[in-house]
Amino acid sequence: MDMPTIFAMVATEAAFNRGDEWRRGLIGYIEGNIDFVADFMAKYIPSIKVLKPQASYLVWIDCSALGLTHDELIDLVVNKARLAMNDGEMFGMGGEAHLRMNVGMPRKMLGEALERLREAVASL
Repeated sequence: MDMPTIFAMVATEAAFNRGDEWRRGLIGYIEGNIDFVADFMAKYIPSIKVLKPQASYLVWIDCSALGLTHDELIDLVVNKARLAMNDGEMFGMGGEAHLRMNVGMPRKMLGEALERLREAVASL
């Protein structure tokens, strides 16, 4: 039988009936994170372009101006910046030289990640 647990039903009801303030706060915080990433890139890594999402906390990042091969981009992000992002190629044609970054995190942690990326790009 594929019935939800009692906890899931109670949690769902509570979210619908009393979660609006929390949801609005979360959306505002994530929108702030998206703006933070876009502003950081524009100021410190202008060769990387940010495409703001319309309905998500996953930011599409265009790294094509860096002129790196796929393997070089992955090495830069994973080994030099020590970050885990989705490789744009996994999304099909047009994803080459792009990354997908999850910004659903505390802003301090996001700032640390962006700083590591800045340092890695500066080392090129």
